[in-house]
Amino acid sequence: MKAPSTKFTFKLRHSASSGTMLPFSDTRVLPDEVLATIFEHIVAIWEDDQDHDFTALGQTLKCLTVTCRNWREVALSTPRLWRNIYNADPGEGDWYSPEDLSPEDSPTLAPTYTANSYRSVDAGAAYFSFETCLRRSGVVPLRLYAEKSCGLCDLLIRLAESKASERVYFIELRDFFRPLPEFDDDFDFNKLDYLHCPNLRSVAASSMGTALFVDLYDMLSFHPGIESLSLKNVWWAWGDMEARELPLLMPKLRDFKISHHQHSGFVKTFEMLRMPNLERLSIEKTYIEISALPSLGAIVINQTFPLVNEVAIVGPLTTRDITNILDKASNTETLQLRNGIYDDYEELFTRLEYRPWDEAVLCPNLRHITLQRCPVTPHAVIAMAESRFENNRPLISIATLAEEWAQWPAEAINRLAAVAQVANFIPGTT
Repeated sequence: MKAPSTKFTFKLRHSASSGTMLPFSDTRVLPDEVLATIFEHIVAIWEDDQDHDFTALGQTLKCLTVTCRNWREVALSTPRLWRNIYNADPGEGDWYSPEDLSPEDSPTLAPTYTANSYRSVDAGAAYFSFETCLRRSGVVPLRLYAEKSCGLCDLLIRLAESKASERVYFIELRDFFRPLPEFDDDFDFNKLDYLHCPNLRSVAASSMGTALFVDLYDMLSFHPGIESLSLKNVWWAWGDMEARELPLLMPKLRDFKISHHQHSGFVKTFEMLRMPNLERLSIEKTYIEISALPSLGAIVINQTFPLVNEVAIVGPLTTRDITNILDKASNTETLQLRNGIYDDYEELFTRLEYRPWDEAVLCPNLRHITLQRCPVTPHAVIAMAESRFENNRPLISIATLAEEWAQWPAEAINRLAAVAQVANFIPGTT
């Protein structure tokens, strides 16, 4: 006997009187995952038409949720919807919808703490009781988003006063812009005893306003157990930072990703953070002043990373800048170079050739290299791979996009395959 189908379908109709979208089905008999799908579908429809009354939309979804026995679980299973809908002010109809990030732009570094094996709590949602959500969520990856009034101070106080803070392993801070302290003293983290989550392991911060960097610094200083840190487009107020004891030691940090930074912010980040046990370093879409004089604009990192074995560099960095980075991570075994379209990497690959008599050789322990849209000729890649093979330091694999391999002469691929494994790089898999 054929098993009954568990796939649910539904249709939406428009209510002219209320201006809302309602499902035909009685929501009381629908399982949670179907309600979640309905919610997401409604959101997609309304997000496509910004002229709609978002307050009405919020009320529609609240009507749906109260008919469901497990409405809190449904909301927790759809954090994007929860963030967008329940941040709407029922009185004024204010709407906040942060820009969706593509997987490539995600500020999150640690999939271990953000997998779907547990539910996420969005602290910006005002409709549900925050404490209730924490009690129902098990291990909590906490996400904090900007609000009209932010509300972050109250949130941190409530969290610090509850035992729920012991179950927060991941925190994401996004889109917090507050004025400099001399213009606005109402939102001052220094009035708090700071958020303290004893088991916090991963932090991602993106698009943080200038004065908030001091707050981020202080928050990190209270959490020496952080193992993964991602900073994206974080603005600086260096004058405020001078009041802090620099640098900040992060002894357990293993993964560090920095992206979308200008030159000064990039350099200051490495001046501020000391990461002696770093193992994975990712630098993405960081814009260095390519036209600057040789003595200016170059990446200068005044610390070494002897334990780093993985380096990913994505975006328009010059050979000089990449060389400076790799020189600080001399034990790198896995190297990614992607989208390096603004420079000629022939010299870089010459530096990557292995010469036993040359103490300045880059990455002597290199084993895997991934290339994507990088300005380097097959000849330079082959010369680098052959030099390592001939000196008993062979590469294990060289990968690039299948369409880029298709542009290589067959003879060149055969020469490379004789000294290293030729592999196809699939974006999103590393």
